[in-house]
Amino acid sequence: MSKPVSADEALTPAMRDWVRATLPRLGPDLRFTRIGGGRSNLTYLVTGAEGGSAVLRRPPLGELLPSAHDMTRECTILRALQDTDVPVPEVLGFCADPDVAVHPFVLMGHVDGITVDSREAAAQLGSDARGAVGVRLAQTLAALHAVDVDHVGLGALGRRHGYAERQVRRWTRQ
Repeated sequence: MSKPVSADEALTPAMRDWVRATLPRLGPDLRFTRIGGGRSNLTYLVTGAEGGSAVLRRPPLGELLPSAHDMTRECTILRALQDTDVPVPEVLGFCADPDVAVHPFVLMGHVDGITVDSREAAAQLGSDARGAVGVRLAQTLAALHAVDVDHVGLGALGRRHGYAERQVRRWTRQ
């Protein structure tokens, strides 16, 4: 489990410089704000003084399990799904340069919205909005399952059988 970290602890000056060079439209003065409270990859909203925003995702700090928090895989999947009916943010940049960061990270478009991650968050929505979220969730899952992984270039990404068994083994080792 990763410990809570500030944006300053997780984003090196080289990473900040890379983002500035990759997204000059945001201007030189960038603000990095940690978003989400998950225990997985660290996610930051990047906003520019000149307007505009993006999202940066990076692995958590500390020791990582082999193949966990694979940003290369995440970026590959996002790019492969860009031209499908699955709603994914646009990939704006990917950095795997060890001179910039110890682990690869991905920069993507910011998709504004709310995160319904608790009963309290759901209660803030009216019943019509909750119903629409439920329908959209089902539509998104259907779109995801309709993707021909071979057609979009993801067919060789992982083994297609024995997923549950592999996960149980991994969780047991953890």
